[in-house]
Order: sequence, then C-alpha cells, then structure tokens
Amino acid sequence: MSTIQICNYDDEELHINDRNLVRDSNGYLYAVTTDLDRLMVWKSIDDGATWTLKDNAHTDTNANAGMEYPCSCAIDSNDVIHIIYGEWVSGGSPVNGYVRYSAFNAVTDLYTVVGEQINNSNGNYPTNFNSIVVDSNDIPHVIYDVFTLTSTNRTYYNNRVGGSWSNELQVYTTRTYPHTILIDKDNLPVVVYTIYTGAPNYYYHTYACIGDANDPTGFTSQLVTTTHRDYWHSVAMNIDGNIYIGYAYRSAINIYPSPAFAIHEYGDAWATWTLETTCDAIPDFHIEGLSIMVDSGDFTMLYIDGDFDTVFKVSYSGAAWSGVSEFITSLPYIILPPVAKWAYWVDNDKDGDNVGQIDGRPPMECVVSAWDDDASTYKLYYSNGDTLMQVIMIIEQ
Repeated sequence: MSTIQICNYDDEELHINDRNLVRDSNGYLYAVTTDLDRLMVWKSIDDGATWTLKDNAHTDTNANAGMEYPCSCAIDSNDVIHIIYGEWVSGGSPVNGYVRYSAFNAVTDLYTVVGEQINNSNGNYPTNFNSIVVDSNDIPHVIYDVFTLTSTNRTYYNNRVGGSWSNELQVYTTRTYPHTILIDKDNLPVVVYTIYTGAPNYYYHTYACIGDANDPTGFTSQLVTTTHRDYWHSVAMNIDGNIYIGYAYRSAINIYPSPAFAIHEYGDAWATWTLETTCDAIPDFHIEGLSIMVDSGDFTMLYIDGDFDTVFKVSYSGAAWSGVSEFITSLPYIILPPVAKWAYWVDNDKDGDNVGQIDGRPPMECVVSAWDDDASTYKLYYSNGDTLMQVIMIIEQ
C-alpha cells in the first residue's frame, strides 16, 4: 500500500465524525475534516492518489473563536456538500459555542454558505457528536449535542426546510453517545442514539426515533437494544428501505465485544426490530469505533481494535457472517475510528453514477484519522482496502 503526503499544517488534531467522505457526479472524491481552527474540504480527481485543499475560506471573525469540533457531511444531487460541525468560542463569559453549517459547491469548488449557526441557544457549546443527511429534495437534516452551562447535555434535531434552521427539536434530555441520522425511504428523518444506564448493570441502550413528517413536529422513540456494554453504533439503509443499526455487543463487562446489528424491515411497525446474531469469529480485541454500509441484504462493518493499530472488516451475507479480516494494517500509528463512505439518497460511485437507490453499492471506502506518536502528528488517510493514501498530515512546529 502506498502513502502520499499532501501538505503540512500546525500541530492540531484532525476531527472526523459520522460520514466524512463523498463522491460528486464526476466521481471525484471529497474528504471533509476540521482541525482545531478551520474547516477543510479536500478533493481528489485520481481516486485518492493525490489530494488538494479547496477554498479554505472558513475564518471566524470572532477573535476568541477557533476551536472547531468534529464534522460530518453529505452530498446532494446538485453536487453541493452539506457540512455540520461544532465551534467552541474559548473566550468571553459565559463560554459560548455553536453548531454551524457550511455548504460547499463541488462544481465550482467554492463555499456557498460559511459558518451558518444551527443551534438556537447561546450559552451552550457542542460536544463531539453530530450527523447530517439530505432528503430527496436535497434539504439537509441534522442531529447534534450541546452541553449547557448547567452541565446538562441535550440532543437536538433540526432541518433547513424553507432555507433556515427553524425547527430545533429536543430529541433527548440528557447525554447521548454517538448519535446518527438518516432519511428513510418515505423521506422521514430517523435518529439513532445510545444512552448509558450506569450502575448496577452498566448497560448501553440504543434508541431509534422516527419523525412524524419530513419537517417533523415530534419523534416516536423505540428502544432497540438493551444489553450491550459498548456505546459505538452506526446506521445505514438498503435499497428495500430496511434500516440497519450496527453496534458492539458484549454479554458481560469482562467479555470482548462482538459485531452485531439490528434490522427494521420497511413496512413493519416502528416497534418491530430484529436483533441478528453476533459474529463470534472475532479476535480478542475491543471494538473502539465502528462504521457500516449496506448493499441489498449485505451488511459490512469497519472498526478498530483495542490496540488502536488495525482497522478490521466484517460482513454479513446470506444469513451468515464472513468472519473478520484486516482492512488497514500498514499504519504504525494509533488509529482513531474509521468512517465509511455511505449514503442513500445520493451516493455516487467513481463513474459518477448515483447508486444510492439502486441495488448495488461501490466498494468499501473510508477515511481514517491517525496519530503518529513518534512524530507528534495527526494524519488523515483514505483507503479502499487495496490502496491507502495519505490525505493530510499535520506536523508539530
């Protein structure tokens, strides 16, 4: 596998989150990330061999701003990349922060919206989790956490129907762990989140919530899993409209986790979810982060082990697990969770064809943020399982 260095920056952390890799209608790759003070869009026109930073225009005019939190992105049918990210304003009293939205036109490679505020409440600052999708009308829908000055985390949904962020709905009243959003086959927003129950059982419970309309006034919540002891999860939907939640299952605290997933079949009542068997053929490692994609009835998961040095891949097809294989092994770094390329309404392949709503997906692709402890650098990589390319390296000065 080969690596290519694109450019150098200050010593700052690279942030990725739910989905951070897309292709436009020409088949060109775009990777979206933040470091501690900027939002960055990287482009490759040669399937990941080389990458170029495009229109690095995001500069907040607030002198106390500059702490950018993880971002997520989605591309629409007009080649507009929609991006959500958090920003912490480090000065002033009280400490403020914002959830922000930017739009990047992949036709012109220029931003069309920069730093638009999503959350309606000042005096809060965003945490590490957010997610964004587009619906069939190319409208973005988002989910995000904010941490209030009273030390209470709250999870919110919002959308840009009508051109403004005017429908902020509180989905959950306390802290939720990685939460994700998708738009289902009926164009309804679906939010998935995990909560921690604490002592005595130390379980994580995962909920799936569906909106009552495309521009919802409320959500119907359904408890999906109750016994797993790891909070990681990822969500995707296949061509039939069946929704998959991949998660890490542990039957006991001292047992290594196994990949697992739950399915909601299109047309069933929202309360009806099927918990599939877990994959037993797994190395004795922890699952520290995971990301999934689906193709018809096939399910694929990427995750990192507890040693933070390998990305594993496991698939489920034909009612059977394929076993675990190593997807990325050649990085001598501590690897942060991989983020697989996946979408539903718009998911372009390298030929520029939208395969989001047909039976057939492009090969597994992902971005991985890695830390080189020896060189004190963060690096962002792109991989398709065969080729590993370095997108960006941040070097200590």
